Amino acid sequence: RLLENVTLAQTPPSRSAASSPAGDIIRTSSHDRRPTTARGRTDTADRERTERERREREERDEKKRMRDEEERKRREEREEEEKRMRDEEERKRLQEDAERQMEEERSRLMEETQRRLQLLKDALMKDEEDEERRVKEESAEQLRLMKEQILKKRRDEEERLSNDMHTQLQQLRLENEVKLQELRSEAETQRRRDLERLREESEEELWAERRRLQEKKEEQLTSIRLQ
Repeated sequence: RLLENVTLAQTPPSRSAASSPAGDIIRTSSHDRRPTTARGRTDTADRERTERERREREERDEKKRMRDEEERKRREEREEEEKRMRDEEERKRLQEDAERQMEEERSRLMEETQRRLQLLKDALMKDEEDEERRVKEESAEQLRLMKEQILKKRRDEEERLSNDMHTQLQQLRLENEVKLQELRSEAETQRRRDLERLREESEEELWAERRRLQEKKEEQLTSIRLQ
């Protein structure tokens, strides 16, 4: 719309409107020494009306240009705000996804550990039962020692599994934090690039508009000088 308005503003007036003041000057120049007549007064009034209409038209064009410029700035501000909100939502979404994945992995590891512990307990209980049946005829002291060894073995295995799970969780948390930091860095870099591109495009459009307005003013000044 801005380009259309500038094009309309730069469109030269019709031949009759453009040539009328100059023609009036040419026609009246040969009668400068004659007394003022009704025709001369009419020509002067026409020139004044034409000049007044031209000024009014320029004022309207300038006001319209200013309104268009303000609307463009407001539109750019809205676009930047919307982009910032989208970037913030994307960052939150990535963070939530990372946290959800970490929670899912933690739950999976917990379930796997519980399953392995249960299998180990079942196996140990079976071994214990088998061992008890095998050593029924052995002394009570030997049976007590065997039970202590089995319990110690069970505790050691549980502790080892717990340590393994803790190590895996720590490693997973570190990996997720690194990934999240990388995603944040990429999002920030992209946001800065987009803002820089929008700023450069806005500056180019503004300079182009200023050049067009300057050319239009120069053309109008040239036309006024010729008249």
